[in-house]
Formats: sequence, C-alpha cells, structure tokens
Amino acid sequence: KEEKKEKSGEEATWTKFWKEFNKNLKMGCYEDDSNRSKLSKLLRYLTTKSEGKEISLDKYLDRMQESQESIYYMSGDSVEVMQK
Repeated sequence: KEEKKEKSGEEATWTKFWKEFNKNLKMGCYEDDSNRSKLSKLLRYLTTKSEGKEISLDKYLDRMQESQESIYYMSGDSVEVMQK
C-alpha cells in the first residue's frame, strides 16, 4: 500500500514537471545536439494503446510486440487537430 502511494506521488510530481517544461524539453531535443540523447529519455508520448496517458519511448519499446518492425508517429498542435 505504501509503495503504491509513493508511486502515485512520483507520477503526480512527474506530471506537474511535464506540464511545466515539456515544450522546453522538446525544443532542447531539437536544438541541443550534445544533450539530445539525455533529453530524449525525458520525453513522453501519447500512443494508441496508452489510454490517454503519456509514456516514455523506453516504456513503449518494452510493450512493443516482437513482430512490430516500425514505429509510426504524428506531430501536431493538439491531439484533437490530428484526429480530424
């Protein structure tokens, strides 16, 4: 029970951090060649199977089926715009 509380506290802290700095992290990956690999580990993505939660690329790769050979992606102003 305590472990679950701690994990949800960490998620809340990360969510707050992500909301505040996600644009800076994304721009850093684009502009800062020397830190790109470090910053990319902090990025989060919505996926078709993440149920509205943003997840890391590492987590996506862990859950990826062995037969999956490619990762397709879209980028846009918002999920709503991309769904149209």
